[in-house]
Amino acid sequence: MDTRYFSQKPRPPLPFNIFSQF
Repeated sequence: MDTRYFSQKPRPPLPFNIFSQF
């Protein structure tokens, strides 16, 4: 996973939450 993504977002509760955003 891209750390840059986490840098922009306030860190999602779960990893798969990132995919849910797409």
